[in-house]
Amino acid sequence: MNKKEKRKYDKENYQKNKEKIINQHKEWEEKNPNYHKKYREKNANKINISNKIQYEKDKEKRKEYSKKWRKENPKKAKSHGLAKHRIKIPKGQLCESCKIKKAIDKHHKDYNKPLEVIFLCRGCHRKIHQKMKGGK
Repeated sequence: MNKKEKRKYDKENYQKNKEKIINQHKEWEEKNPNYHKKYREKNANKINISNKIQYEKDKEKRKEYSKKWRKENPKKAKSHGLAKHRIKIPKGQLCESCKIKKAIDKHHKDYNKPLEVIFLCRGCHRKIHQKMKGGK
């Protein structure tokens, strides 16, 4: 079985057994709550090197994507730029959605008002964009 066939098989298998696989994963996570944290601590140097290599490898691809996106979304690009340089997230600011985690992102509800943003944690920001795209 080649790589492409294996990927197809894995995808089909996941779709057939989605609930079972998700439950197994949740059980494993509950039994091993600190596994990922310990792994990252133990392998921090290895992970940093790998990330740097990947960053350099994809640098041009990201540049081209950003350039294309800015050209296709001029209003959004302008709003992002203004917010980035003129609005700082206050120190200790909590997410305006969950009010639990620290805010690290700025989100525009209306791109016609580029200096009106809400401060969100990464998880809540992702959820908002998933809903906007018609996701869960």
